[in-house]
Amino acid sequence: MSDGFAGRYEVLEDRATGRRTWPTDAKLRIVAESHAPGAMVSEVARRHRLMPSQVTTWRRLHREGKLGSAPVATSPAFVPLMLDEPGSEAASLWPMPEPEAAPFKRIEIEAGGGVVIRLAPSTPAMRIAEIAVALREARS
Repeated sequence: MSDGFAGRYEVLEDRATGRRTWPTDAKLRIVAESHAPGAMVSEVARRHRLMPSQVTTWRRLHREGKLGSAPVATSPAFVPLMLDEPGSEAASLWPMPEPEAAPFKRIEIEAGGGVVIRLAPSTPAMRIAEIAVALREARS
C-alpha cells in the first residue's frame, strides 16, 4: 500500500554499529502508511526493510504523542457478524440461556378496608403511579 510518496529521504547508518537513523518525517510517513485501511504492519515493515517491531514501536510513540505531530485518528470500523443456524454444531456449543421467570406473578396493592387491587406484572409504571395517587387522594 503506497501512500503516493515520490520523494526521497535520507536514512543515516552508523557503520560501526549498523544502526540506521530515520528522520522523523520518514517515521511519520511509515506510521501513516501502516494505519491505512487494509494495511498490515508486517507488509509495511518489509517494504521499508524494517522489523515489524520497529514499526509497532513508532506507532506506539506516535499514539502517545512522542513522535511528531498529533496521533493518527483511527476511524470506527464494523466487524462482520456471523450467526450460526439454530441446531448447528457451533450453536450447540453456546446454548441460549432460558428466559428468566417473572420475579412475581402479579402486583397487589392493598388499599385498606379489605380492598386489594391486583395488576399484571406488565402494567406500566405510570399506570401504577396513577392508581397510587388516586388511592392517596381518596383517603384524604
